[in-house]
Amino acid sequence: MKGENHTRSVLTIVHVDYCVAENAKAHRTSRYEVSNRPSGEALLVVRRGQSFVLDLTLSRNYDPAIDNISMVFTYNGAKKSWHRSFDVTSNELHSNATSKGIWQTIVESYEGNLLKIKVTPAADAIIGKWLTEIDTKTQGFERADSFNVKNPFYVIFNPWCQEDLVYLENESERQEYVMEETGLIWQNNVNHMTSVPWSYAQFGEDILDCTLYLITNVKQVRIANRNNPIAITRNLSAAINKQNDNGVLWGNWSERKEAYSDGKFPSHWVGSQKILQQYYQTKTPVKYGQCWVFAGVLTTVCRALGLPCRPVTNYESGHDSENNSTIDVYLDQNGMRIKNMSDSWWNFHVWNEVWMKRPDLSDVYNGWQVIDATPQEAPFYLGPTSVVAVKQADLNCHYDTGFVYAEVNADKLIWKYDKSSQTSTLLYNEISSIGQNISTKAVGKWEREDITHTYKYPEKSSEERLIMYKALLKSQSRSRHYLIDGFHEVKFNLELKHDIMIGQPFSVALKMQNVSNVRWHTVSVILRVDAKTYTGRMGEPVARLDTERLIKPGQTDEVFLEVSWEKYQPRLISQGCFNISYFATVKETSLEYTNQVDFCVKKPEIVIELSNQPYVDEWLAVTARFTNPLPIALKGGKFIFTGPGLQIQHKLTHDVDAGAEAVAQFQVLPMFAGMTTMIAKFNSKELNDVNGYFNFVVQPKL
Repeated sequence: MKGENHTRSVLTIVHVDYCVAENAKAHRTSRYEVSNRPSGEALLVVRRGQSFVLDLTLSRNYDPAIDNISMVFTYNGAKKSWHRSFDVTSNELHSNATSKGIWQTIVESYEGNLLKIKVTPAADAIIGKWLTEIDTKTQGFERADSFNVKNPFYVIFNPWCQEDLVYLENESERQEYVMEETGLIWQNNVNHMTSVPWSYAQFGEDILDCTLYLITNVKQVRIANRNNPIAITRNLSAAINKQNDNGVLWGNWSERKEAYSDGKFPSHWVGSQKILQQYYQTKTPVKYGQCWVFAGVLTTVCRALGLPCRPVTNYESGHDSENNSTIDVYLDQNGMRIKNMSDSWWNFHVWNEVWMKRPDLSDVYNGWQVIDATPQEAPFYLGPTSVVAVKQADLNCHYDTGFVYAEVNADKLIWKYDKSSQTSTLLYNEISSIGQNISTKAVGKWEREDITHTYKYPEKSSEERLIMYKALLKSQSRSRHYLIDGFHEVKFNLELKHDIMIGQPFSVALKMQNVSNVRWHTVSVILRVDAKTYTGRMGEPVARLDTERLIKPGQTDEVFLEVSWEKYQPRLISQGCFNISYFATVKETSLEYTNQVDFCVKKPEIVIELSNQPYVDEWLAVTARFTNPLPIALKGGKFIFTGPGLQIQHKLTHDVDAGAEAVAQFQVLPMFAGMTTMIAKFNSKELNDVNGYFNFVVQPKL
């Protein structure tokens, strides 16, 4: 062609190397399964706002004086109408010069026909898969050449980058809330707090792709919003439950065992990986989950995207269905809760916190934000809710602050409802029972950290009462007045042991003290034990005692209710929880009294032992055992073991007699050096949800 310099040829691209191993190490993404595939199939995962390098092999030696290189990064799956808005094209590259595009690119070094380019995605880049096109042009030639790189690469959030909205300053916290693959989730009740281990496996096979599928296909988040952690986390909280667009998990809180026959009982799960893999392969909701399962899976997908995330357990968690910042419970004449009128409170509820700035609010609301995937109330997603806004009762702050406030700080009001007159009398108010011992795993330790102070001021303090008054003024019921305690001549106190192993009997005692020095009092009492789900729903009655006592002035009387294993076993619900309550009437004053306490029986712990020192790529023998605490044999028992790169089921071939040990032995092959956690669970028809875990260090390969 006229005017072309035929002494040189047009520069073309022969090969592009994403330098997966080198870049993954620098970006702390080397444990992602997609980056550990066989040569040629491994895909790069990078954190936005941080540079990565590409090695280019050229058709001839590179000459910066005449050779120009341009790079086009296109968001995978974007429609043509979006290309102009979402393609990021650098200026022509010159040696040691940084381009002026949104994404920064620079020729870091070159020698002969080998060229190393450094690319820095914007700190607010869109999360997901990106495609790379490299265009070359040589001075003196009108023709240009274009090379499309076969494999895409992933861009995720970067809590190590100060310009990213999810920047987290403390390195120990980044390791815990982004990199840690296993953890603890607290359960049971406030009087007996226990933890269950959970395998997040955020770097596992299909996890990153499944997470992006939830964003792009299930929730169809607008591409323009996929760089925003506020939009991403709000949509993920919806995508984890089936109530929104056939998300990941189907919730089920039925007390009937047959209601779970077409899926897995929630306590069966030991981690997120199998749930997300099954969902990604079938594109249908997985059966079944409850709050800790929803929170465990939500932790996984958030960490897979680089979002700092942790599960949080709230004991005595309020569920305010009337949006009036109080938990109102209505009782009939027998002290039984009227279901269709009453709010509820859960023994425990698990949600998540994610760390981010809130540019939509103000800097004061930056930090931990509540998100919740458990489908409690329509529209079945929640957050992000600023924890600071909850503590200050700033109920108008986006999103869902009023609902979370009631979960952690509502006052509980117990009413007696008279059906004939359709009137309610306030019997009792508790200003400190809702929202106790708010818990999460401590940073770098397998211990509980209490974070209640981040959600509320100390109970009964002047600050806490002022905040409650502020919330009531903003709620839908602005004229709520509480009963002012007067003089009561009979005091009541429920007593029971909370350290009872399943299979053992337990007893309940109600102490009644006549504080009058002159008056006798006749007290009629209903003392009862009912099975209860951890979400507050009452199950079958277990035991009941009706009695009347005459108490002398200054004297104390006690009422006892004994409950045997044979009595409570047929009515036992999965968490082993009971509601202990009394309803008392003092005849001389016509005053009525009530209170209730939740109680859970303990379950044994699985002990895990290693027979030899763990090394990478060397078989490791493992033994797991626990003692059967029940007075009956365990039949058809099955152990489940999980951990990084580990998913094993071990069915017992024999029954485990009362008092005998259930034992499983197997071998594993560690893949990575460093601290790791093995999680164990045991289920049988007679005893389920028995847990254990073991932390150990895997040494590098010999």
